Amino acid sequence: MNFNLTDEQKLIQQTAHEFAEKNIEPIAFKIDRENEIPHEILTGLGELGILGLCYPEIYGGSGAGFLAFVLANEQVAKASSGVGMVCSVNNLGLAAIFNRGTEEQKKKWMPACCSGTHLASFAFTEPNTGSDPKMLATKVNKKGDKYILNGCKRFISLADYKGPMVVFAADEEAGNPSAFIVDKFCPGYP
Repeated sequence: MNFNLTDEQKLIQQTAHEFAEKNIEPIAFKIDRENEIPHEILTGLGELGILGLCYPEIYGGSGAGFLAFVLANEQVAKASSGVGMVCSVNNLGLAAIFNRGTEEQKKKWMPACCSGTHLASFAFTEPNTGSDPKMLATKVNKKGDKYILNGCKRFISLADYKGPMVVFAADEEAGNPSAFIVDKFCPGYP
């Protein structure tokens, strides 16, 4: 088995290192203290393609794959674990949309999240049930061609950034879990 990095992977790793060293490291303490990442950092990560490394260019990504993302995010997280977490959570939400979303949903959400103008979230954990999929208290009920979600989630990283949120809920009748893409700040969003 060959464990050597390709030239492209080395370049991505080096580019992420240089960006993090120049732009993130000098303000990492401020980011941690104020719990806020400057907009320029997010758009810079988007412009470099780091936020969309795993995804095809048709959806705003770079198409470099998951290993490239890990190599780049390692460099980002070395400079600031908070910024690295943002990249990881955004990637988690994007992975759900990419793997299970419709073509329309992918085209609507992925380019903005790959560019850093929006960030994806993932809403699974609940106050009384934790992260047990068999115990989801958030329910979904279909009314005509719409779905009504009712429940409470906890520990939703990036919940205060514009973008999509992948929300898990159980069907009221069968209890089967499903995921829904919700536009953050829609009616009913706290």
